[in-house]
Amino acid sequence: MKMRALLSLNTLLLSGIVGSGSCDWVGDKEEVYVVSVPVASVYADIYDDSERVTQVLGGDVVIVKKRDAVRSLFKIIVPDQYRESYGYPGWMERRYLSKVASTNRNNIFVSEPVALVYSSPNIKSDTIGKFYAFSSLQCDLKFKHHSFCSIKMPGSGRVGYVLKSHVSRDYLPAKGKEIIKSAWKFKGTPYLWGGLSASGIDCSGFVYIVCKMHGLLVPRDADQQFLVGRDVARDELAPGDTVFFGKDYQNVGHVGFYLGDDYFLDASGRNGVNRSSLKDPKYIDCYLGAKRFY
Repeated sequence: MKMRALLSLNTLLLSGIVGSGSCDWVGDKEEVYVVSVPVASVYADIYDDSERVTQVLGGDVVIVKKRDAVRSLFKIIVPDQYRESYGYPGWMERRYLSKVASTNRNNIFVSEPVALVYSSPNIKSDTIGKFYAFSSLQCDLKFKHHSFCSIKMPGSGRVGYVLKSHVSRDYLPAKGKEIIKSAWKFKGTPYLWGGLSASGIDCSGFVYIVCKMHGLLVPRDADQQFLVGRDVARDELAPGDTVFFGKDYQNVGHVGFYLGDDYFLDASGRNGVNRSSLKDPKYIDCYLGAKRFY
C-alpha cells in the first residue's frame, strides 16, 4: 500500500493555496477552526472519564462537526491524522480553537521538538510561549533578522519571535538517517497515552510526528501504521524503518524507529522516549514485522 501524500487542509493553508472559504469538501454545517494553544487533547467522548485519543498542536486546522449544548466542547475532525478516511474524530474544548480568519498564511512549521517564543528578537528577552514539533506558525516574511523570525501567535495574533534554526518552510529530508536524527531529539520525552508533543507522547504519536516533519503523512495509530509502507524483512532492517509489536497481526500495540544493531527508539510507559532492544524478552515474542515509509 502506497503512502498517502502529505497534502491536506493544513498543507494547503500553509502554502496559501486555499483558505477556509474554498474548501468545498467541508459540509455546510461544518466550520474550519485553528488550534490556538501549543497543544490540546482530543477525547473519544464528552464525558469526564473519556479516553484521550490524540492531541492537536498550535496552528493545526480542525473541522468542527457539532457543538455540545451543555458542555463547552466541539465534536471535531483532525484532517491530517488518519483514523477514518476523512481524519481523526473526537471531542475537544472549544476554548482551544479560533476561527480561521485569513487565507494569506505565510506559514512555517516547528522543526525541533520545542521552539520557544520570545518577546523580542533576543534569547535574553522574556519567554512568552512555546510550540512543539510541526506546529504551524504564521510568520512575517518581511521581518529581517539574522537569527529570528517574527510570528503571530495562533488565536491572539500577538507578535513573538522564534529562532530561525527551530523552524522551517520545507519538510526535512525523507531519508532514514535524517529521520533517526530527528527522532533522537525527543529522547527523554515522558510517555503520555494519546500524546503528540515533547511534553508527553505515545509510541505511535512519536512515529507520526517525526514522519510528518519529514514530509511523510502516516496514520495516527500503530495498528493502521502497520498497514502502510513497504514490508522490510528482519535481516534487511535499516535505520529509519519502523518496527511493530503486538499479540498478533490483528492486535498491533507498539511501534518504534529502528536504529541498527538490534536497537530501536520508542516511547514506552516505563522509559518515555528511549532506546530499546529487539533482544529484550519483552519484545522477542511479540515482534510482528517492519515497514519503510521513506
